[in-house]
Amino acid sequence: MGRILGGITSSSFTTVFAYMADITPPEGRARAYGLIGAAFSAGFIAGPLVGGVLGEWGPRVPFWAAAALSALAFFYGLFVLPESLRPENRMDFSWRRANPFGALKLLRSHPELTGLSAVNFLLYFAHHVFSAVFVLYAAYRYGWSAWEVGLVLALAGALDMLVQGVLVGPLVKMWGDRKTMIFGLAGGAAGLAAMGLAPTGLAFAIAIVPNALWGFAMPTLQSLMTRRVSESEQGQLQGANMSVASIAGIASPLFFGFVYSLSVGPEPPFPHAGISFFIAAVILLGAALIGREGGRRVSVEAE
Repeated sequence: MGRILGGITSSSFTTVFAYMADITPPEGRARAYGLIGAAFSAGFIAGPLVGGVLGEWGPRVPFWAAAALSALAFFYGLFVLPESLRPENRMDFSWRRANPFGALKLLRSHPELTGLSAVNFLLYFAHHVFSAVFVLYAAYRYGWSAWEVGLVLALAGALDMLVQGVLVGPLVKMWGDRKTMIFGLAGGAAGLAAMGLAPTGLAFAIAIVPNALWGFAMPTLQSLMTRRVSESEQGQLQGANMSVASIAGIASPLFFGFVYSLSVGPEPPFPHAGISFFIAAVILLGAALIGREGGRRVSVEAE
C-alpha cells in the first residue's frame, strides 16, 4: 500500500521540471535542469547516510523522517511557492490529456519531439543497468561488500553533482544544448564500456569518471524538448516524459536481469559478465545518433 501511494503521488518530479520551464527562459533551461539533477544527486548521497544514522534508533525512524520531509515540501509548495504560470497561459483540465496515453500523444505532435522522446527512452533504459545488475555484478566480479558499493555510488553522486550543478551551464554556452547532449551520451557510453571491461574494482571505480559525463545529457535533452511545445503544454510534456521513463523502468530491469543471468554461472551462453554494460553502452550510442540525426533534419527544414 505504501508503494502504491508513493507511485500515485510521484508527480512532484514532473511538476518540478514543468515549473522550471515556466520560470526560466529557453537559453537557461539546461542549467536549471542541471541544478535539479545536482540537488537530486545531493539527496542520493546524503539520504542513505542520514537514513543509516536514524536507523540506529529504530528501523521505522528513517521512514518517519522521510515522511516529515515530504510533508515539509508539501506545505512549502502549498503556502509559500508561487504559481509559475500566468492565468492566460494555463490550459483547462481535460481527462483526455490527464492520463499517460493522452500525454504521449503530445510527443507525436512534432517530428523532432518524437526523436527526442526516443532518446529519452533509450537514456532511461540504459541507466537501469545499474539498478538491475550493478550490485550483483560488483559482488560477483570484484567481491565488493555493501560498504564498497555504497562508496562507489557516493562517488557517482558527487561527480553527477559537479557535472549537472557546475559544468552544464558553461558547456551549453560554448556548444549549445544539442552538442552538449550528444557529448554526454557518448561520454556515458565510453564509461559503460570501460565498466564492462574493467579487470579490477579500482578500474571500475575509475570508469565512473567518464561515465559521469552522462550527466550532461539529461538537462540538455529536457531543454531541447521544452522548446518544442507551448508554455501551456510544459506540464503535459513532462508527464509524457515521465511516462516514457516509466515504460523504460519496467522493461529495462527485466531485459538486463535476463542478459546478466546468461553471463554468469557454469558455462554461460555469454562468457563475459560485463555484457550488460556493453549493451547499455551501445544503447547510449544509438541515442546519441538519433539525437544527432534529429538535429540535422531540423537544420534542413529550417533552410
